[in-house]
Amino acid sequence: MSRLPRITSKKAVNLWGLGFAVAGIAQAAAGQRFADNSRWGHSGWQREVAIWNFGTLTGLVALRQRPEDPDRALTIGFTTLSSLFALNHIRAAVSETGGSSQTHLEALAMNLVAIGVGVSALRQPPNRRTPAP
Repeated sequence: MSRLPRITSKKAVNLWGLGFAVAGIAQAAAGQRFADNSRWGHSGWQREVAIWNFGTLTGLVALRQRPEDPDRALTIGFTTLSSLFALNHIRAAVSETGGSSQTHLEALAMNLVAIGVGVSALRQPPNRRTPAP
């Protein structure tokens, strides 16, 4: 029986990060292709999947760059997610047909509040704690 290669947590996170990047780019660039070959069909969900992948990747990068202040790093990632979700709901409300735009306007409002919270938090000085060894 062969052994599995030893993979550190850092390498595993790097591989997930690569997967998030590839999936996000693929969904953003070829969403229609995936929709045509899916039982779900085409909808705004392809954009939402791409947004989650890019937002997760942004948070991951920020955490790696700011290990002394994980909450600030997560705030960067979450603010990015809320910004991209807000843009997606604006697009849906303005340019897509069929159904009602009410849900998109409500989601837009919630994401705008979240962006305000994130920007307000990021305007504060970063935490300068020393990371644990």
